[in-house]
Amino acid sequence: MRVALLSSGGVGSTVARYYIDVDGLGRHSLDCGEQELPSLRAVRKEAIGVLLEVSRDALGDCDQGELTASVRDGSGRLVFRARLSLMTEWPD
Repeated sequence: MRVALLSSGGVGSTVARYYIDVDGLGRHSLDCGEQELPSLRAVRKEAIGVLLEVSRDALGDCDQGELTASVRDGSGRLVFRARLSLMTEWPD
């Protein structure tokens, strides 16, 4: 999943674009959406939210797996990464 994010730092600042790539479980899908976010802290929060939302469908039928959300700026530089792991088991 690829999500475009727009970040506006305030008056006189330039608009920066951020992209969230969600990978895992042998799949990579693309989606386009745009948001204006006030800070990198907001980018972090959005990336984690996207990761949690995707995990409901992607991990729903799995006993174990991992999803990663990587956030890159407009130049392609990695600025943030979050990883979510699931492992289930039946106790003896």
